[in-house]
Amino acid sequence: MLRLEDLTPLQGNLKSLSKTDFEKLKKNIVDNGFLAPFFIWQSMEKGEPRNYYLDGTQRDRVLREMSKDPAYKLPAKFPVSFIDAKNKQDAAKII
Repeated sequence: MLRLEDLTPLQGNLKSLSKTDFEKLKKNIVDNGFLAPFFIWQSMEKGEPRNYYLDGTQRDRVLREMSKDPAYKLPAKFPVSFIDAKNKQDAAKII
């Protein structure tokens, strides 16, 4: 389990999300909860772990927006599953 603040997108901001799709995904999260874990590749950078998620860019985007709205009560941590990879490039291939 990790906090949203502890997650970093591996892909950056590559995927776009229309307002309609954003609202659909938000409704799905509200109705069904957060069902699937983020798949995480963990790298040590400057002696600290950095948690890159290999999927879930859109879910992360929606959850971060929801966290700004007091109408939504999000959990402090979200489920993750760690993936083994030699380096960032190897982790990117898994995507």
